Amino acid sequence: SATLLRDVNDSEQDAEAMANLLTPLRDRHGVRVCVDLIQYNTVELPQFAHLQKTTHARRDRFQAAIRRAGLVCFVRNPRGDDANAACGQLVTL
Repeated sequence: SATLLRDVNDSEQDAEAMANLLTPLRDRHGVRVCVDLIQYNTVELPQFAHLQKTTHARRDRFQAAIRRAGLVCFVRNPRGDDANAACGQLVTL
């Protein structure tokens, strides 16, 4: 699974780097690889203010790049954000 953060790890180059890391696992070692893309959910704390969720367009380009490498890639549907309990929101202070 990968949580995509805007301008941190959501570029097509980032996707290609991930694919380059994962493809040998599949090709040389027979590992079944599936990438799950997870939406980051904003946390209303100052120390996390610089982290933002990626756009749908960037996420879709990321997914397409992973798939072009021949890897399975899904986008997870966000859940729990209405209760501040989604990915990125469970924070211990």
